Amino acid sequence: MSNIFGFTNIIGLLAIFLALKVLFEMAFGVRKKKCYEDYLGVFTRQTFAMVKANLPLGPGVKTLSYPGMKKCVKRIHSEIEKDLDDGGHLSRALARHPKVFPPGWYMSMVRAGEESGNMEATFEQILKHHESMTTFGRNIAWPVGYFAMLILYITSISLFLNIVIMPAFYKIIKDTEKSLGLSIAYHRYHLPIDILLILLGLIGILILGFPFLKFITRRMKHIDSWVDWFSLRLPVIGGLIKKKALIRFSRTLGILFQSGVPVLKALEIIKSEERNKFIRKLYEGLSKGTKEGIDLASQLDQAKFFPHTFVWMVSVGEQSGNLDKALIDAADYYMAEMDTFLNKAVSLALPLSVILSGILVGTICVTIFSFMIYLIEIVI
Repeated sequence: MSNIFGFTNIIGLLAIFLALKVLFEMAFGVRKKKCYEDYLGVFTRQTFAMVKANLPLGPGVKTLSYPGMKKCVKRIHSEIEKDLDDGGHLSRALARHPKVFPPGWYMSMVRAGEESGNMEATFEQILKHHESMTTFGRNIAWPVGYFAMLILYITSISLFLNIVIMPAFYKIIKDTEKSLGLSIAYHRYHLPIDILLILLGLIGILILGFPFLKFITRRMKHIDSWVDWFSLRLPVIGGLIKKKALIRFSRTLGILFQSGVPVLKALEIIKSEERNKFIRKLYEGLSKGTKEGIDLASQLDQAKFFPHTFVWMVSVGEQSGNLDKALIDAADYYMAEMDTFLNKAVSLALPLSVILSGILVGTICVTIFSFMIYLIEIVI
């Protein structure tokens, strides 16, 4: 009995820990990372405004410095100012700070803009891409946060019943056994709470624990690859991961093509930005096929990973000579589809919380009243 209940409590505590971790990160964020992301957005937006107004970058970047600038980026901004004052290129000044400016797609586009002399169009596309991915992350965060609160609320109550309330009933059972000389099946009354706690705990661990699991297994090559493969086959979560990868792939590739980056170089950049090892292998296959002269649409179709609609849009783009525009249009299409899905998920969150709360209350009532009725019957 103690081993079963000990396992149940561990499952519940782990689910509560993961829910608290998600909520804490949403409320406070990883401060330095969030500081870098905020600065990246401000810098990109202001730089686009400067190049659009034909202002020189050196003096223009100085206007971004203000007294309330956060300490985490004040030194970085000063170094960028100094590099530009010394006559250095913007790409070289930004490349010295890879934690703020992504060395893959961001820096490649800045270099392409400098080489082509079309910085305005380049930073316009960089800004659109950055804002779309920021919006995407924000839209995903709300359903995940609501689910974390739901898991925290119901699992905490179930765990409290399991640790505090049910042992009190167990004491009453023991006293009744001694006084009446009976043996009462305690598991019969404890089982509903155990089942509820285990189910909720496992669901919470499965959904909220994947980032934590990735962090633990990041140095374990074979296990990490298996986790990436398994994550793509999970219900709901797997679909979200695929859609996010598809949106990032199509938008980044389209913008890189517009900026004049060669196909192989663009695919290499996308591969370096992808964290899922299973998807990264697909991109390696695309690079190999491109070197052999196979068109992109045929490779995407053979991969069996990309939706038919996406493959069709890429095929039309290749045939019309507007592949970059087709890729960006595809990213916009799937972004709108993702927004619709997430809005539905948010709208279903309230009814789901009511249903789960009802299940919790019903489980408590059935457990307690069935025990009391049985105890009354044997006493009478």
